[in-house]
Amino acid sequence: MMKKFGIAVVGCGRISTNHLRGIQEMSDQIRLVAVVDTIPERADARKQEYNAEKACYCLEDALKDPEIEGVDLCLPHYLHHPIAIRCMQAGKHVMVEKEMSTSYETSLDMVRMAKESGVTLMVGQSRRFFSAVQKSVELAHAGEIGHIFNVISVWQTKLDHALTTWWKSRAQAGGLLVALNGSHAVDYITWLKNYQYPKRVYCQLNHINPDWEGEDEVTMVLTYADGSTASVHLSFNQDDYRHFRIIEGTKGNMYLDDEKTLYVNREVREGNDKMPFSFGLQVMEFVSSIREGREPVCSGRIVAPVNAILDTAFLSAKTGQAIDLHERYPELANR
Repeated sequence: MMKKFGIAVVGCGRISTNHLRGIQEMSDQIRLVAVVDTIPERADARKQEYNAEKACYCLEDALKDPEIEGVDLCLPHYLHHPIAIRCMQAGKHVMVEKEMSTSYETSLDMVRMAKESGVTLMVGQSRRFFSAVQKSVELAHAGEIGHIFNVISVWQTKLDHALTTWWKSRAQAGGLLVALNGSHAVDYITWLKNYQYPKRVYCQLNHINPDWEGEDEVTMVLTYADGSTASVHLSFNQDDYRHFRIIEGTKGNMYLDDEKTLYVNREVREGNDKMPFSFGLQVMEFVSSIREGREPVCSGRIVAPVNAILDTAFLSAKTGQAIDLHERYPELANR
C-alpha cells in the first residue's frame, strides 16, 4: 500500500473545521499529523476532535517535522502570503484557503516561491468541487450552450456580525465581501470562460453594517474583449438567502441553483451534490496532484489572476471608473 500523505492544518479557527472534516473523510490516504495554532487551547481542542497525532503551538515545530509533507493553511487573509512563503521555503507543499492573498503582487510572489522551492501550491477554491459546478464548466467548454455572452452571479445572505474577529478589520480581511465571496464568484467565471480575462472591470462597493470596516455590498461588471459580460452581485444584508448563477449562450442557457443543482435549458442535468464532502475532494486533489507530479486544477498559478481582477475592482470602486485590466496587467491580455 502507498504510504499515507502526512499533512498539518495550520490555523484552528472557524474554517478549519471544514478542512479537518475533509481530511478525516480521506483518512485512508491522508494522515493528520498535526494541527497548529498559537492558541494552545484551540489546537488541543481540534487535536482531540479530529484525532490529530499532535498539536503544535508554533509553526516552526511543524515545519521541522519530516512526517509533514504538506500544510493546509486556514489563516486570516493577511497571513496567507507570509506563512505560505515560510512553509514553501521549508520544502512543504502548500494548500492555502481562498482568497489566495490580499493582492495580485503577493499572489505572484507565492507562485514564484513554489517554483523556486519545487513544491506544489494550491488554492482552496472548495466550490470548484461541487458536481453541479463541475458539470456546468464541462458543458460550457464542450460548447453545449454555444458562445457564452453573459454570466450573472448572485450571492446574497444576511450576516449580522463578523463570524471571526479578523473579519472586522479591512486590512486583515483584504476588504471583506469581495475577498470572502467575490473570490469564489470570480474564480468560477474565469474557469467557465476558460481563462479569458476581462478587458474592463467596473465595481461599486457599499458598507452598511458597522460591525466591520469592509464592504458588505458589491456590484461588479466584467466586460470581455469580444463584448461578452459577467456580473457579480454580493450582499450580507438580505434577509432572503439567494445564491444562483445564470449562464447565457447562443444555443441556450444554464442555471446553477446554490451550486447544488444544474439546469440546462430548464432541464435538470446534475443535482443533489454527490459525496464525499467538497473539502474532502479538494484535499484529495491536492494530494493526488503531488503524487502524480501534475499541476492541481486550482494551482496558485491558475488562481493568481483572480486577485488581479479583485485588485482592479477595488481600484474601480475607489475611482468610480471602469478600469482597463489588460492595460494594468498586459500578461492577462493574451487570451
